[in-house]
Formats: sequence, structure tokens, C-alpha cells
Amino acid sequence: MIKARTLSLLVWILCLSLLSSCSTQSSAPPVEQPALPQPADPAPTPQEDPPEAQEPPAAIEPPANFSSYYVDMKNYRIHSAEEGEKIALLTFDDGPKGVVTLQILDILDKYGAKSIWFVNGFNYGWDYKPNPQKEEQFITLIKEIHARGHIVANHTWEHQNLRKLTPEKQRQEILSMNTLLESITGEKPKYFRPPFGAYTDAQKQVMRDEGMQWMNWSVGSLDWELKEPQQVVQQVVSTMHNGANILLHDFPITAEALDPLLKELSDQGYKFVLPTEVKQE
Repeated sequence: MIKARTLSLLVWILCLSLLSSCSTQSSAPPVEQPALPQPADPAPTPQEDPPEAQEPPAAIEPPANFSSYYVDMKNYRIHSAEEGEKIALLTFDDGPKGVVTLQILDILDKYGAKSIWFVNGFNYGWDYKPNPQKEEQFITLIKEIHARGHIVANHTWEHQNLRKLTPEKQRQEILSMNTLLESITGEKPKYFRPPFGAYTDAQKQVMRDEGMQWMNWSVGSLDWELKEPQQVVQQVVSTMHNGANILLHDFPITAEALDPLLKELSDQGYKFVLPTEVKQE
């Protein structure tokens, strides 16, 4: 009996303890959990400025000092598009021979003068064929004349009087020279001077067919017959006029006369120019 009471008492005490523990837990304030750090708002993406509108490239204008020139078919004088310009055209025939060609080119460079070189094929070889002793020199000199800014033009292959040739032979004399020069410079000649100034109807027809201009001269230097360089200078200066188309040659006497001649003409206000247009009849 006593053991039974004692066991009941122990069970009752145990129940009281359990109840007290549950009550304490239910009345305790909840434990606060530490706040977790919140992810930062992403930084705003910087906005790029819209690209500025590009202006179209300006049109390329010709140089302010550009002038156009042409040779008159009636009097062979060179004309300028600008009024009052004092100009002259220098021309050298029968070259390049090689004896004084480079000396002449150097003097022209000294005065900033450009010129037309009316060249012949016989300096390259006869019968429309190259001469091994002349070929290399001819090609080198033609390239040098062209590289220095001068015009390489046609004076026929063998320098014969066209009025004594058949129309077919005249055509061969001109076109064979065109072919040779174009093979060296890469440019078809635009200008032609008939040997001795002896033009013909057949030659004129070739000019029309090929889109070329022929010309003679308005001032002859007589460097082919005078004996002294100073005589050549005096001959040119005494017959000068504005727009003069001056006939010279690739001769030693011309090389000696050229420096004093260009100095005198420059002192008189002449500018040495090239044609920029091709005129036809």
C-alpha cells in the first residue's frame, strides 16, 4: 500500500514538473534572428551620349591658283583663262639626244619652268625598230622628262617631211610613235608637231581620229642655224609676245642659251606654262 502511494506521488510530481516546463517555454518571448544583409540595389547603368551627327565631307575644290591653258589653232599661241596673265610655252624638238638633255632639264627645274618635248623615234632606232645602242638611253630619258612634269609629245618617228609621204606612210610615222611613247610613259601623246612645220590634210585626219592636237610655233629661236648662245637669246627676246610658243631644240647651243634666256624672260614677268586642254580643228 505504501509503495503504491509513493509511486503515485512520484508520478504526480513528475507531471507537475512537465507542466511547469511547458508553461515557461510558451510564455518566453521569441528570440529575434539577426537581420540578414540585403543585397544592394544595382548601380544604374550610365547612359551614353548619342553620337554626334557627322557632317558630310566637303567637296574637293581645285587649287585656288589653278588655271586652264590652250594653244590657239590659228596662231599657235598659248592662251590663259585668266585675263592679264603673262605666259609663254617652251617647246623642245628632235630629242632626246642625251648629250645635253639632263642639263636642259636641270635649268628648267631651276626656273620652275615646264615644257613640251616633241620627240623622235630615230633616237630610239630606225625603221620603227629599237637600236640596242640607243634603246636604253631613250627610254631612260623619256621617263625622266615625264617624271619631271613635262609633256612628252609626238614629232614622228623618222622626222621626214610629211608632204613627201603617202597618207599611209604619214599615218605610220605618227601612230608608231604614239605606240612607243605610250609603252614608256603609260600615256598616249596628246600633242603633235609635224617636222619642219609641214602639216598635211592626212596628218590632220589622224589628229581627229586620235583625239590629238597639232601645233607649230610663234617664236623661232633659230638655234638650228645660229652659232652663239647669246644670239639665240637675242633672237627669242626680240621676237617675244604674250602667249609665245617658243621653238627650241635639244642642242648644246640651246643648253648654253637657256639659263640667260629664262632669266631675262622671268625678269620681264613671263610664266612658263603648259596647255591643259586639247583643241581640234
